Amino acid sequence: MSRLGTMDAIFPGAVRPMTQSSIRWRACFAALAAFAALAAFAALAACATPRVARDQAALAIVVGDGGPSSIADALARSGATVVRLDPSAEHADLASIVGSRAGRVAIVSEGPAARAAAKLALFRPPGVRVDAFVAVGGTYDALADDLGSMRAAPPAVLLLSPADGDPLQARTARGLARALEEKNAPHVEAHVAPKDADATALIAAFVAHGPTPQPLEGPWGVKQRWSSKRPPLDHDAFWSDERLVVTRPVDGAFHVALTQIFGDAMSELNPWPLQEYKALPLAAYLRSRDVGRGDHLVVTNIRGEQLYLTRAEIERDEPVIVIGIDDERNLHRLFTSYRLKRATSWKPDEGPMPTMIRPLGPFLFFPRGAPPELADTTLATFSLTPASFRFQAEDPVAIARRLSPELRATLLGADGCLKCHALRGAGAHAHHVRAIDGKAHGGFALGLDEYPRDVLRRFLFDQETVAAGFGVTPLRVPASAAEALYALVDAK
Repeated sequence: MSRLGTMDAIFPGAVRPMTQSSIRWRACFAALAAFAALAAFAALAACATPRVARDQAALAIVVGDGGPSSIADALARSGATVVRLDPSAEHADLASIVGSRAGRVAIVSEGPAARAAAKLALFRPPGVRVDAFVAVGGTYDALADDLGSMRAAPPAVLLLSPADGDPLQARTARGLARALEEKNAPHVEAHVAPKDADATALIAAFVAHGPTPQPLEGPWGVKQRWSSKRPPLDHDAFWSDERLVVTRPVDGAFHVALTQIFGDAMSELNPWPLQEYKALPLAAYLRSRDVGRGDHLVVTNIRGEQLYLTRAEIERDEPVIVIGIDDERNLHRLFTSYRLKRATSWKPDEGPMPTMIRPLGPFLFFPRGAPPELADTTLATFSLTPASFRFQAEDPVAIARRLSPELRATLLGADGCLKCHALRGAGAHAHHVRAIDGKAHGGFALGLDEYPRDVLRRFLFDQETVAAGFGVTPLRVPASAAEALYALVDAK
């Protein structure tokens, strides 16, 4: 039997001569087969493409009780792959979800489940990759003390504590954040979340891309910059001789002093228990430094605002320079920010004003209360530096002390004009400080006698309108004092 015959028997018609009809049939069959193959390939590609995308997209493992989650919904809308996980899950469950995934992996939680989620993220076994941990409104008691048992590198961490929540949330979040910084975590953020702030973009970016700088004009950019381990400003020099440092309990007067900076935003202080403060007695500090000669001390803060004290007042009232609160050694990490509507009230605007910073910083505090003549509401006592203090022989504001009691109070009292402005060369030239770098912003306060007269008149007699133009609280001057001050400035 020929080989041809054998093949013919095994595959009947394999070598059968083709007729025209068989050629047409076979051509049709080949076309159908090719189309089917192409369709199958397309189907496989259609199945494969989403799988690759899912593997490369961020995986957000949301730890919670399975109920409604605004965070989970927001992450899903942002394009993340969301998987829900019960707080009782173990590391084996986490490992099975993560597997060998190519994209970023984040563990996210909110409320009571945040502590369990933190344990999953921080104490996972080696080989289980987690790139980010995000939690809102959790408490993390004792976790900071257990970080020595971490077996894998910590992920980037973002902890948000609602301003209107239990202060313990912000306090334990800060404790955990600082402990992670000491363990060289790649990135740690712990913020008090303002009541009406939207954290969706912040969280979505953190999950999908890692730590992402937010704009300073929003609720998070300034917090990222100034709450960090190394904000733009520090005051390490005040700690150079810790033998001078005294520790005292926080009392009501201290709380009152803090309200001058924080006002209705006292929740920004929730991360600190406010139990004690560290301070340098001003008299002892000045004796240990070369700060000039004379009996008149000029104190100038980072914004150029000034206070004026004498040696006798310092010895009598015993003010201190507060340089630490609880375990916080850099008081520039406690701050508020603001943004003015315009730079001046009489010149054309050159563009939007940048966001400004008002850090607490080292500040002058009178433990027994400031006497009336040294009371201050201008914030000149805050944000001090070692270069803030300078003695001089002549009274720097003698021109004001010679005036009537009403004018003297207007220029040197609690809201004294000379704490920000000058008069005939005596006084201050205050300015704003940029949030982006902690440096002076243009627009220094002119001397009262340097302003155009119509501008000064509006400032003294139409403060409501002027303040509204800047977007600030009015600084009202009694009508009789305003008349006397305007006449004084206008006198040749």
